[in-house]
Amino acid sequence: MGTQQVIMIVLTVVLVGAAVAMAINMFDTQSRNQARNAVASDIIQFGTQAQAWFRTPVMMGGGGGSFESTDMLSLLGFLNSGWGTSSITDYLTPNGSYTFAHRGGNIMLIIGTSAHNPNLILNGLIFLPGGNEEDNYGITISSGAQP
Repeated sequence: MGTQQVIMIVLTVVLVGAAVAMAINMFDTQSRNQARNAVASDIIQFGTQAQAWFRTPVMMGGGGGSFESTDMLSLLGFLNSGWGTSSITDYLTPNGSYTFAHRGGNIMLIIGTSAHNPNLILNGLIFLPGGNEEDNYGITISSGAQP
């Protein structure tokens, strides 16, 4: 085998190896983005349901305009979509586990941890304005552990 053939084989192996490494990196990035979007979507869904619970009168099983007196079992029962809970303040879905924390007044924090990547943690801060029906609620999602 000549020198040119050896160089061509080595060059081919290097190029194929680089292509495989790039493909693995692209699939890994896509997987992380998909897991992040799934957890963020769940947090937004919980936030929307929490807003409905917040505005529902106590007589009808809601929060009566506050998270202060929230019975978390009642709230999680309202959120229950069949996936169930592992404790009083935790909620599980196929996308991850969620902890409802630091609730008080018109603010609730939902901490979501991805089921596919336990290092992926998102915080969802749900805040509701004080009782004015024209006001909208807000959800802020950020990366990281519990603040």
